[in-house]
Amino acid sequence: MKKLLIIIFVLFNIPFILLSETLEECLIKNKIDISVTKSTNIKKNITSYSVTNDSNYFIIAYYLDNNTGMLGDNLYIELFDKSKKEGKKTVLNLKKLIKKYSFLFGSIVHIEYNKSYIFLQAHYNPSAGGTLIITKDLTYKNKIYGNARGYINENLIVYDKNQTHFAPTHYSEISILNFNNNEDYQIYPMKPYQSIRLNHIKTVKEAYDKLGKDWFRINRHHMNPELFNNGLSGKVIVNDETGSLAFLINYYNYDCRQKIKIYENEGEYIKVLYIYKNVHSKQNIKYKEYFYNEIMKEYKINDISKLLEPDLLAEIFK
Repeated sequence: MKKLLIIIFVLFNIPFILLSETLEECLIKNKIDISVTKSTNIKKNITSYSVTNDSNYFIIAYYLDNNTGMLGDNLYIELFDKSKKEGKKTVLNLKKLIKKYSFLFGSIVHIEYNKSYIFLQAHYNPSAGGTLIITKDLTYKNKIYGNARGYINENLIVYDKNQTHFAPTHYSEISILNFNNNEDYQIYPMKPYQSIRLNHIKTVKEAYDKLGKDWFRINRHHMNPELFNNGLSGKVIVNDETGSLAFLINYYNYDCRQKIKIYENEGEYIKVLYIYKNVHSKQNIKYKEYFYNEIMKEYKINDISKLLEPDLLAEIFK
């Protein structure tokens, strides 16, 4: 039997609905042979879970529903290899992992994988989440404070860091984690800033200066134009062959809470494209920024990935 647990999330004054069902019901819904899993939890109610189900694998990560509305310490992970018709399963004691590796975790909201690793994205609170990285043998590999946005070859992950939910501005901070040496380096924003970002910061500062310091003090605003409102738009596009990546950032024309207008004659946001090469090396990585519409028009393309191909990439960074 399915149970519906309704929790009133008072902070936002809206209902948050948590659906509980048995593992068996979930497997049947996803057309997975129950006999393959051999799970002792087959008849138990599970909660706060996510699955990925394609032609290669069925992967599920879940908690057992303990009827308290709180998550337990154990995260159950099961993988079914469809080509081999084999299943694997494990139990990770998050209490021990968190104590040892110090990371945030919670309800599973998304699962992805590449050739070597599985990425379990979790929601902790409105301001924070984490991604747990495990091997295909279901053993712990690493973690990130934020959400995975792209993968380069097998050993680099591009991720968007957590942001404070109740803040005057939200601003993306994008980093790369290298599994080979555990090197973690930020690629956006990257100094030295280039002309588009510098000009935008200047315009934001002018808008802030018009309001005066008292306004910022009363409204508890950081008044730092470098922390202007911006955000990642869509996916991070990668090219393994050229060791490059690209993504779009929306430069918003207002602040989150106060709705401070930055440009009088612009729309909701400006689309800025960031292109990187030599992404495997913190020392050698380089980037360029462009107004999205202008660069797409200049090269007569409508697909960002074309800019990461060898010839165009060489022209961009010549």
